[in-house]
Amino acid sequence: MQDVGVPYEKAVPYAPKPRNKAERDRKMTVLYEEYIKLSGCLDVWSSPVTEKPILEPMFAAGWQGIELAFVLMSQFISDSRHYVVKRPRVELIADDIMAQMNLMAEVIDGELEDDNASGDQAHGTLTQNFPFAGAPPTAAHAEINKACQSPALDMMISAISSSYSNFSEPEKFSMKKVVRNITGTFQTCFSEWSVGVGMEEQLSQIRQLVGLPPLMMEFGKRYLDYKAMVKPHVIAETLTHHTYDHNEDFFFRSVHLGTECWAFVALRRLESAKEQLRKYNHWHNAAAHITSASHILHYLGNHVMMLTSMVLRDYLRLKVEIEGTSGEGSSAVKQMKPRIMGLLEPFMATLSSLHTEGGDVPNTESENDSQKLLMHLYSAPEKQPGLYAYAKALECIESGLQGGFYYKHYCLAANVIGSSAKGTMNKAVHMLKVTYEKSLFPDLDAVRAQLGKKIDSELRHNKGKIMDVIEQNYLEKERRNSSGGGDGEDEFFDAAHDVPPAGGSGCPFGFGGGGEGRGSSSSVANLSLLRPGSPLALRPGSDGDAKEDFKEGGGGVGGGETAFDAIRRSLYSTQNVPPVFTQAYVSEMGGKTNRVAFLDHAWGKTPPSAHVAATKRQVLTTDTEFYSFTRQMNRLMQVESPNIVIEHVPIEPLATFSQRFADKVRESPPLDIVYVSHCVFSTQQTIVPDLTAFTTEVSGVLHQKDNSDCFFVVDGYHGFGAIPTDLKTFNDVFYVSGMLKHVGSGANACFLIVPENKVAKLNPLFTGWIADPSVLAPESKGIKLGSEVGYVPGFTLQGGTPAFAPSLIIFNEVMRRWKEKAINVEGAHNHVMTLHRQFLQGVEEIVREQGKDCVFANVAELGNEQCRSHTITFLVPSATVAKTVVQLFDNFDIEVDSRKHYVRFGIGFNHHPEDIQRLLAAARKVAATVLAVTSN
Repeated sequence: MQDVGVPYEKAVPYAPKPRNKAERDRKMTVLYEEYIKLSGCLDVWSSPVTEKPILEPMFAAGWQGIELAFVLMSQFISDSRHYVVKRPRVELIADDIMAQMNLMAEVIDGELEDDNASGDQAHGTLTQNFPFAGAPPTAAHAEINKACQSPALDMMISAISSSYSNFSEPEKFSMKKVVRNITGTFQTCFSEWSVGVGMEEQLSQIRQLVGLPPLMMEFGKRYLDYKAMVKPHVIAETLTHHTYDHNEDFFFRSVHLGTECWAFVALRRLESAKEQLRKYNHWHNAAAHITSASHILHYLGNHVMMLTSMVLRDYLRLKVEIEGTSGEGSSAVKQMKPRIMGLLEPFMATLSSLHTEGGDVPNTESENDSQKLLMHLYSAPEKQPGLYAYAKALECIESGLQGGFYYKHYCLAANVIGSSAKGTMNKAVHMLKVTYEKSLFPDLDAVRAQLGKKIDSELRHNKGKIMDVIEQNYLEKERRNSSGGGDGEDEFFDAAHDVPPAGGSGCPFGFGGGGEGRGSSSSVANLSLLRPGSPLALRPGSDGDAKEDFKEGGGGVGGGETAFDAIRRSLYSTQNVPPVFTQAYVSEMGGKTNRVAFLDHAWGKTPPSAHVAATKRQVLTTDTEFYSFTRQMNRLMQVESPNIVIEHVPIEPLATFSQRFADKVRESPPLDIVYVSHCVFSTQQTIVPDLTAFTTEVSGVLHQKDNSDCFFVVDGYHGFGAIPTDLKTFNDVFYVSGMLKHVGSGANACFLIVPENKVAKLNPLFTGWIADPSVLAPESKGIKLGSEVGYVPGFTLQGGTPAFAPSLIIFNEVMRRWKEKAINVEGAHNHVMTLHRQFLQGVEEIVREQGKDCVFANVAELGNEQCRSHTITFLVPSATVAKTVVQLFDNFDIEVDSRKHYVRFGIGFNHHPEDIQRLLAAARKVAATVLAVTSN
């Protein structure tokens, strides 16, 4: 692609005293360009050094935008205003730099997407080997510093060198992240080029200044003559050759100058799109160039929004002195809308010519021929894919200009000075809404709506089809869930009984095998559809009895009525439905119990009893259980409410928790599950100091109220292997713990004690093959649908292919070594408590030094050493502070963690006194850093 010319010229001189709007606009433009120092950039863009420039003007403009952003970042790093928080502004400009780099790669490498339609399109991509036709100049091979050609990066190096050591730890962390992200983006975008940009060594130096390894790129290869093409000194001189009296002046000017750089590139992309049509008639390529321009406009909208980070007071002082011009004076911005609207003309002309030449476009003689042409294209995109791609590109550029650029300008003005204020040209901010409220291509907009109505009408029979399937599947899943709960006599569908399906097939709707008539004896296998206790419930019997019951008109129930009819009548009876559902049914029938409805209505086709799910389950727990358990309870309440009732006992105050929990068990209705943790996950505090006494009392209460069938579960995750616990006393308690924590045996396995009187009841709904491996034995008859589900004692809780074997092997080895070395839980606990005392004494000293605002001043209640958790927890002001503390410790290669506003220090059997000394040394520095940050 050859040079298509500079898309706009410098503003012509204006009359000292403008006499009309044209002269006033000309004055505004000249003042604007002088204010932002645009002339130097225009000179560069209009004077390429390449003999036959292809992409050089856009390359120069884009890299000048990046240079400008690096200069701005150096200023943000060196900003001496004590009331300005540097970190957000530095991170904001870093995001801007990365966005520009991505755009630059898209513009240069985008030429790879241009199909060589006519054989004479020259590709300007820098991924090809040098030299090539129209290739840009490269630095002289003997020239030193050929990868150090950016003055802006020199400013960055200087700013970081002088300021980094004075940064707070959070600022250092942020700066390192910024440098890592920028250099990583640079490498991603440009490492495939066969030539270096010319700043690689400077970027490596910056990485080393913040403690990162050098840039992993090939050095010593050919480098672009960056200085000659970009002339980056022009950008550097906007700062070094001028004095700025207002704090936000350079920032404000630079953002506008950066806007001009990329607006120039966007206009060039629009011009090259038209060239693709004019020279090559290539609609796909033209669409790609327009889409590229759209991406730039979206970027520019975000780019100007950086100005929202200005200090308002400082900007308002500047605003007073720059009245008389504004961004409205930008020639590029003024040209953007008419250039974009001009893209429609060749498109519509081509559509019209297809019709004129006798193509398959239908007759369009109507009030709006354009919309009929467009409707045909949108209705059949496969017939003209190039034109359709171009139409979609027009939609993209419209949203880029109006939604990306114009709208963000309104947001910027409203955010900075307020929506009711006036700008530097004395125009109301709300007037900016006009720029984005009216469509640029109203015919395209109208056709999209028309096509939607047309297809809605044609396919109205399919409305909601996918959602109907999803809803049907969901309801079916819910039905299965509700019918699958319970055990033994409480099952709605009892696996020990069966009823033959209607029509004798294997399906309730009469589809499937089974022969004719009532079906074979194998299809009658005892499945009770009625709740136990119902006078009509079928009971197990011989196949012959079952067949006899289902003979038409004979031997069944109720004087000649068949058993099938009896079941059907029972299903649609409200006799065994709770009053609340019966009342709803009567209300649905207009208040008349004998009313018969022949309507496609819920109560007409759904058995009332089906609206009653499984028996309610009563669960009692605490308000601070582990994430997984709490999540599971929340999910159960979502899908089974109101058939599961979950009540909780607050853990605070800790001193009375055990007694309050036992009292709640005593007051509650019959319970199905009681679940309580030995130590809670958030603060790691022990909430049940005497586990034996607690479980004995709760179990006793359950026996007293004839509720011994309740599953009483103690979650011992943070106590198992850490806090001395007499496991022999858990006769009526499920004690469960993961093996990942204090016994160090890995994930996917747990330690579980099951009460003897509950073993036979553990036949879980969700199961796997290991629960009954006997089915796979050679002498077994195998398994098929309808087979009884059996469980092998000791294996009932197993699932499918095991992932727990490695953890069990490790656990056994750990226990073997403990036994060999005479290690027990009590000895491990005593060791940890010794380290606790050492750590807490050190923390007290830090708090005395730093005062009540020290981040470690508030330690969670510790409790008696004999039953204390091994984790010490501090309450800090917020989750943000907690996260910062964790990150600061990471800088010392020390790992701690946090939950919400709790910072937790887990001290284990593997730690030594010297580890605690190291922890305290880091804690002193972390506390000082946090105190310094929060004080400011």
